[in-house]
Amino acid sequence: MPLPHHLPVEIGDAIASTVSELYPGAPATLLYGSTLSGERSARSDIDLLVILAGGDRMVERRVRRGGLTFQITAIPRHALPHLPGASRKAGRQVGLVGLVHGQVVLGALPELEDLRRLAVDAFTEVNAAMSRQWERNLRKAVEMAESALDRPGPGGTALALRAVAMLMEAELQSRSRDYFSTRSRLRALAEAEPDIVADYARIAASVAAGEMEPLAGVARRLLKTLPPPPDDEIVRNAPVAVFMR
Repeated sequence: MPLPHHLPVEIGDAIASTVSELYPGAPATLLYGSTLSGERSARSDIDLLVILAGGDRMVERRVRRGGLTFQITAIPRHALPHLPGASRKAGRQVGLVGLVHGQVVLGALPELEDLRRLAVDAFTEVNAAMSRQWERNLRKAVEMAESALDRPGPGGTALALRAVAMLMEAELQSRSRDYFSTRSRLRALAEAEPDIVADYARIAASVAAGEMEPLAGVARRLLKTLPPPPDDEIVRNAPVAVFMR
């Protein structure tokens, strides 16, 4: 089957050459993230899950090749069935994003659909935990913003600026319904929502000038208006087609 139609030929070639150089003989490579979805910006990483024939551990690395940045997770094939259990134990996504969302672009992985079903079950549980964490982070940002009102001077300003960043992140995630974003994905969300970024830039400028009330007002508004993420948000949006070459 062909690669996703929106994937530029040069990126497909770069994926093939990078994997061949770093992981010769890898049975399969899955592409996921903004490059697969067609939402990639010039600064986005290319997210790859590389399946290894052997080895005893998962390795994550970030490399640059030909002006492109690759975020690579490499996992031994025999370890794939254990990822859901590891994710449940860790309370976070341990290699699950690529397994649930990924599409094979190099090689073949006949057991992918069976693995995907196992991973989706674990993903649902992990998402529920991360959803609760998102809400806790929002409440923490609101508390920080309110605490900054009672802390004049550099300490209060630093606390308030940190709250500004956390509140902007929460609002970007809520607006896009992308609640568990990586750093590169957050940059893409910010580029897609310049009005939100501009609003928070103005709030940050007010904070730097010693005016905390605008920040406190925004914090209270977000706490009342931002809906919590549904536990199955990522799972419902997971692609099911597999592209191979």
